[in-house]
Amino acid sequence: MRPSDSESPTLHSGGPMRNAGVGSTGRLRSMVLASLTLVAFFYVFPYYPQINNPNENVRLYMTAAIVEHGSYEITPLRQRWGWTNDAGKVGNEYYSVKAPGTTFLGVPGYAAYYAYTQATGTELDRTVALYICRVTASVLPTLVFLLFFYRFLGRFTRFAFVRDGVFLSVALGSLLYGYGLLFVSHTLSAATAFGAFMMLLRASPRTSASRAFLIGLLASSVTLFEYPGFFVSVVLSVYAAYLFRLSRPLLGYCLGALIPVVLMMHFQYEAFGNPFSPGHLHVETDAFRAAHEEGFYGADVFHWDGAFNMLFSPSVGLFLLTPILFFSVPGAIDAVRKSRSRLPFTLRRGALPSILSFLFTYVLICLMNNWRAGWSVGPRYLAVTVPFVAFLAIPLLNKFAERAPRLTAVMMTGSTLVAFVASGIASAYYPHIPVAFGNPLRDFFPLLLEHGYAPNNLGHLAGLQGTSSMIPWFVALLVLGVMVGWVRRFDWRERAAIAALGVALATVSTFGLLRLMADEAVPKPALANVTRTWSPKGHDVAARLETESTSRPLTPQEWTRLIAVYEDEGRMPEARRARARSVAAPRPSRDSPGD
Repeated sequence: MRPSDSESPTLHSGGPMRNAGVGSTGRLRSMVLASLTLVAFFYVFPYYPQINNPNENVRLYMTAAIVEHGSYEITPLRQRWGWTNDAGKVGNEYYSVKAPGTTFLGVPGYAAYYAYTQATGTELDRTVALYICRVTASVLPTLVFLLFFYRFLGRFTRFAFVRDGVFLSVALGSLLYGYGLLFVSHTLSAATAFGAFMMLLRASPRTSASRAFLIGLLASSVTLFEYPGFFVSVVLSVYAAYLFRLSRPLLGYCLGALIPVVLMMHFQYEAFGNPFSPGHLHVETDAFRAAHEEGFYGADVFHWDGAFNMLFSPSVGLFLLTPILFFSVPGAIDAVRKSRSRLPFTLRRGALPSILSFLFTYVLICLMNNWRAGWSVGPRYLAVTVPFVAFLAIPLLNKFAERAPRLTAVMMTGSTLVAFVASGIASAYYPHIPVAFGNPLRDFFPLLLEHGYAPNNLGHLAGLQGTSSMIPWFVALLVLGVMVGWVRRFDWRERAAIAALGVALATVSTFGLLRLMADEAVPKPALANVTRTWSPKGHDVAARLETESTSRPLTPQEWTRLIAVYEDEGRMPEARRARARSVAAPRPSRDSPGD
């Protein structure tokens, strides 16, 4: 059996698995994987201004307020750009109620753009400002994290198909992809949490104070980005205290951790008059404020439906939408059985903090009356735990790969492709799935593809429109999925068979997901709301037919098609108007281009 791209001769020793120097084939593979991952992140710009997404808007408002007015108060920005939710009211002033980490991270990019508009006398464009904040404060930090995450995974498996399958499932096949594209905090909280964890796995009382300072900064920043990340920050801090043992690095850790704490307290004091009070008790929307006043900031009783759905539902289920993560459950059990485990010490040592980070966060969200988290891709309140869950899946995947490498490669290829379909499409197309969709993969995305809807993307610059404009994106993800099992330890015939079987497995699994909740009706009102507010407009099937109807008579078949499209999308008023117009419309002549 030939070694894989990342095989290390010290793999079975008691130390950590290090990524051995790979040859030209391994470097080429990594370069292709990195390039296509960049394509996936920069090709699309899912932006829907009409839905007035408060998760992004309130952060953008506060970033603009800091740059333009040197204040946290967003009242002037609401007057300029309009009302947005998730704002707290204190007297006659309005403030963001979100944890401020993402807002702070957006300041440099927004400040540069604002300075440019001031210097050139051009008008500041809100959409451009949001795009810049997305790229500088979310996409680029996410890509930096993914670079280190990829290298980190190579230390714990000698199988390239395990490493790449886990990496791609997390990077492009989980909710971290969707929220890494937006100016929000979920992916950033996961990046800072697992960034600290990756460094802690190599920490000891001999760690330098500067390195410990960075670890503390990252661990404490988890809460600066997301309030529910507090428990992960605590787990990481306890873990650090255990590793550093009252030595000099512990002081460096505490100094680093103090910076996000001071920033958080300063924001809360300036905005809400209390350094220890988050803004959710001041939310201007009565229903949201009342929900946060129940129990402990909205944590009242354990919601068993939430406990199940956050893991297994076709709408937001973590394991169902990113199947490779399911292996974390037996993997975690195997990792903590130290006496009988052959796992390297570093992997065993990281198991307990990973398990606790997930369990504490999971139980906390199960206690929240808003565990569903509204419009979302996946269980967004669990985003901070995704890399930890992926890490816990590695022991079992390694064991499978040892015993049946070809079968495991097929499984990794298929599960990665399923994750691309179940989570990746949602992330790139519409990372704000309404709660009404019980199974978005069945109710939502097939119709979008069939009817020619596509998010803003680079294909538009080349003249591509509708679904065809997304072909480069789909090709990139298909190539990445096939690459998972296309490793040099197998000959070309085995690689081709693994790719074919992996695609077949993904196809069968996708059809299985489509059948889930098949007896439930598609929520037409929610579907109509999404299609009516789609951006960019004018490129879907209905819009094209409507445009053509103003320049030439439509054929009876085209009128029938237009009416059927509107009905499929739940747009009944538009369907009735189209039916009335079809009756009154003149029939095209034989020489008409419509024939």
